Amino acid sequence: MGPKHDISREHTVSLDPFINGSAAERKRVAERVATIYAEHRFFNVIDHGVEDRLAVRTEEVARDYFSLPLDTKLRKLALSGCGYLPSPDMVGMPGSKISRNELFLAHRDASKNRWPESPAAFQDTISAYNDAAEKLSLVLLRILALAAGRPEEEYVAQAGITESFLKLFSFPSPASGTGHQGQYRLAAHHDYSAVSIIRCPQHPNGLQVLSSTNEWADVYPDEDGLVVLVGEQMTRWTDGALPASWHRVENPQPHHIGDGRRTSTCYFFNPECMGGDVEGYLEGRGEFAEACAMHLQGGSVERTEWGSPARRL
Repeated sequence: MGPKHDISREHTVSLDPFINGSAAERKRVAERVATIYAEHRFFNVIDHGVEDRLAVRTEEVARDYFSLPLDTKLRKLALSGCGYLPSPDMVGMPGSKISRNELFLAHRDASKNRWPESPAAFQDTISAYNDAAEKLSLVLLRILALAAGRPEEEYVAQAGITESFLKLFSFPSPASGTGHQGQYRLAAHHDYSAVSIIRCPQHPNGLQVLSSTNEWADVYPDEDGLVVLVGEQMTRWTDGALPASWHRVENPQPHHIGDGRRTSTCYFFNPECMGGDVEGYLEGRGEFAEACAMHLQGGSVERTEWGSPARRL
């Protein structure tokens, strides 16, 4: 069955009663989240504490960064797993698909990042957004604990120093003749984080989530809203009570709004005690960046030298 092309406030939860309310109000919010998630495998949040001007500014500096010349961006290749990652096609890597999707990974620990000099506000803005998203993630841990029938503070008490990071995505307009039904900018997968917090356009834009009835639904937030997905870490913590969100990004389709360009941010909240997959992921990203550097220096790089395909986060 094809995707549903509608979204409504039935998927949206205000977090204000949870953040500022009584125990009874917090329980009601968690019950609403549990009901929505059981059917749709995602939920949108508003009144979440992340200032909209900060979220907007984060998108602006991301767009400004991705608009820089490729040679400038390549100076901050993610050799340690954090930093800039071009698509294989952009740098002519062997065996690449026709894709020009770009990424920048920024760890919550600012010392782990390869910060670009431009835009000037990049480091301060991204760091501030990471701090706000981390704070929201801890609220979501409490909500999801209640939604899974656990004590509210159980997961917060278990979470240590996190290995969380923000991924900035840039999906440019597709080339002429691309964007056909059944093709995807990002294949179906689930994340290995505990929760993933996505800010994306507030209209049909390609992000889809697989519901409990195996239907793909277009997903986008209300104004000032954020999309929340559950990852494998939370699924393990809840003994399967909260299944991971399978999602994908479809190529631009006629019902989407805009010219096909898409800039989005996703914060992956990864408690340290479950962070082994994060280390492996970042190592895989570093291997790809090293292969890019070798290729750009004229070295011979085979597709097999990228290592096994890194698991998605």
